[in-house]
Amino acid sequence: MPRLTGVSFTRDELRYDLDIEFDDEAIMDATLAFEVTARVTNPEGQSEEASLRLELDMDNQIGRILHEDDVWHTFMFNAAEAIQDNEGAEQPPGLVGDVQNDGGGDALSEFVEAGIGSHVEALLEAMPAGDPIFGCLLKAGVSSTLGQALICNEQTRQLNVATIVERLRRILGCMGDRAGKIVTRAMWRTFRCMARLGF
Repeated sequence: MPRLTGVSFTRDELRYDLDIEFDDEAIMDATLAFEVTARVTNPEGQSEEASLRLELDMDNQIGRILHEDDVWHTFMFNAAEAIQDNEGAEQPPGLVGDVQNDGGGDALSEFVEAGIGSHVEALLEAMPAGDPIFGCLLKAGVSSTLGQALICNEQTRQLNVATIVERLRRILGCMGDRAGKIVTRAMWRTFRCMARLGF
């Protein structure tokens, strides 16, 4: 699958990686699909990883989050609140210069947490390390990918395109243009989650 974006950081000698890829074949089924993979690697080079698949059915405005073939969450697009900034990027409340909402909630992150949080906890419990930062990174990757996909969907909805496939390609182009913003949002959400867990 082609890579959309990714990020790495190190904490306490552990390396954390987030990769976001898109499934270009799913476009033919009028679906945007992304693989969000989080990985943690120790100093000896041993690593653990998990991937979640985000599928967005553009015809029916329905999304799904899956782990392997197991559907963890199904939702309507209008249930997920994504806020757009003046540059066309998804903008969580409190990210930049939003003092009024700085201590408040991030509705999209909370939406993802409510939908898959218990599943991610069970996934962590099954892993030898059970690293909660890894869980933060995985959920942040999903919520940031979802947020920008919803924003780009709205931006392209009014365009006069001949087919749904062409529209999906334009949405992917929009997301590619804002790949750096997706990473920024994912990192901000990861560190916010870590702060809430006391890291």
